Amino acid sequence: MTILQLTEKTGCGCDHQDIIDGLLSIDAALARLEAATLPIEGVEELDLIAAQGRILASPVVAQWPVPRFDNSAMDGYAIDIRSLKGSGPWTLRVNGRIAAGGSADVQTLHPGATQIFTWAPLPVGVNAVLPQESVQRDGDTIILRRKPERGAHIRVAGEDMAAGATILPKKMRLGPCEIAAAAAAGASTVRVRRRLSVAILATGDEVHASEDTLSNTKIADVNSPMLATMFGADVELVEIAYCADELTALTRKLRELEKAADLIITTGGISVGATDHVKSAMAALGGLTIFSGVAMKPGKPVTFGRLGHALWLGLPGNPVSAFTAWKLFGNPLVDFLCNARPPANPYRHVTSAKSIRHKPGRCEVRLARIFGCDGTGREIVDIPESTRSAQVSDMINADGFIFIPADADRLTPGDLIKFLPFHRK
Repeated sequence: MTILQLTEKTGCGCDHQDIIDGLLSIDAALARLEAATLPIEGVEELDLIAAQGRILASPVVAQWPVPRFDNSAMDGYAIDIRSLKGSGPWTLRVNGRIAAGGSADVQTLHPGATQIFTWAPLPVGVNAVLPQESVQRDGDTIILRRKPERGAHIRVAGEDMAAGATILPKKMRLGPCEIAAAAAAGASTVRVRRRLSVAILATGDEVHASEDTLSNTKIADVNSPMLATMFGADVELVEIAYCADELTALTRKLRELEKAADLIITTGGISVGATDHVKSAMAALGGLTIFSGVAMKPGKPVTFGRLGHALWLGLPGNPVSAFTAWKLFGNPLVDFLCNARPPANPYRHVTSAKSIRHKPGRCEVRLARIFGCDGTGREIVDIPESTRSAQVSDMINADGFIFIPADADRLTPGDLIKFLPFHRK
C-alpha cells in the first residue's frame, strides 16, 4: 500500500512569514470570528414548503410511528409462510384483494394468499409478501417455487420512525430531505430562526451599480450581485449601498446601516492606501475591530469587527479576493449568526495535474478545476500558475479552491492537496 503525504501538516499551512509579521492564520481568524459571534434572537413558525433553507429553532418530533401500520412494500401476494409444507413448489388459492388505502379486514386463509398492493395494510397473520413477478398466476391460484424469508417485503409499523422520537434536532438547516422527514413525522409547520438581515456597502469612487451608465474611468459593481446570490434562504438582503472614498460619507452611511442590519458587509477600502477609509470610519463610530488581516492570498486585508449591535465583515475590493474571503469567512459567519449546526467537514483532498511553483511566505488559495481521476480514483485538479484577484473570468470554470501551504515552494503531481469545493448546482 502506498502512503501519500499531505502537502500541509495542520490547518492550511498559513503559519509562515505572515504569522511572524503578526497576521492571523485562517484557522485562528475563524476561531476569533466564532468566539465573537452570538446567534441572532427571534423565531417564526412556517409551513414546511416555506421553510426550505431555514434553520430549525425547535426540534421536530415524530407524532406517530412511521409507517403507522404494517404494510406491503411490493405489489404481490400476502401469505403465512407456515402454510408452505414440504420442499415445493406450492400452489395457493388467492382469497381476496387489498389495495393501498383499503381495509385489512380480509383474513389470510391457510393455505392461501391475499393479493396486495404497495402500501396496503397487511391482514392479520401475514408474515411475508411475494412479489407478483416471483409467482405464476393461474386463475384463482398462484404457484411459487421458492420459499420466502419471514418478513420479506413487509414494512413494519415504526421501523422508520418511533412515535415521540426526535427526527430533526434544532440548528439543522432544512433541505428537501429534512422537509420530507418532517412531513413523514407529521409536522405541517416548523419553528425556525428568523432571517439574518444583511446590508452590503460597496465603496470606491470608481464603483457604480451595474445598471448605471459608466464612463471610461468607472467600473461596474461586481461584488454586490455576486455576494447577494451566494446568500441562502436564511438571509434577508435589506440594502445594497454605494459610497465614495470619503471619510465623512462613509461614517454617515455605516451609522445608517448599523441600525438596519444584523451584518454589514463592506467591499473595498480596507487596505493601507491613502483612500482606504472604511476602518477609520468604523473607528470614528466607536466600532470594535476583532481582527484585521489574515495570512492568505488573495484576501489578505479581510477584516472583522462589530459596530453597535451589528457585526461587520470587510472584504477586499477585487472580486476574486472578495469571493475567496466570503467563502472562507462569510459562510461560517452566517452559520454562527443563524445558530446553524456546524456542517460536516467541507474539505477533501485532491492531486495536481502538473507541477506548481509557489513563492513561500503565505498560504495561497487558488481557484482549481476538477477534470478527472487518476488510476487510484483520486480526483485530479488543474491549477493556474498564479492567482489573479481582479480576473472575474477565472472563476467561471472553477470547481473550488486548493490551499498551497505557506512553506511550500512547489506542488508536484501526486501530492495530496487540500480542496474546498464550491458545490455549484
